[in-house]
Amino acid sequence: MQDSTEELLQQGFQFLQQGNLEQAEPFYQQVFNRNPDHPGVFQGLGVIALQKGYFLSAIKCLQQAILLNPDTPDVYNN
Repeated sequence: MQDSTEELLQQGFQFLQQGNLEQAEPFYQQVFNRNPDHPGVFQGLGVIALQKGYFLSAIKCLQQAILLNPDTPDVYNN
């Protein structure tokens, strides 16, 4: 059985919180492949890009997360 989108996001977020970007990224990529308009995927990928020093990519991802869900305050904290 495949994991749900929310389960994949949660798994990616757990790795992200641990600072394990390489393990977090595939979970966010799976969500993107399933649902490219999910704001959580853009937030996660934006944080990963930011921590890797890919600032332009981070900005683009986080801007997209805000556009998709402007009422989520967590996105603004990144």
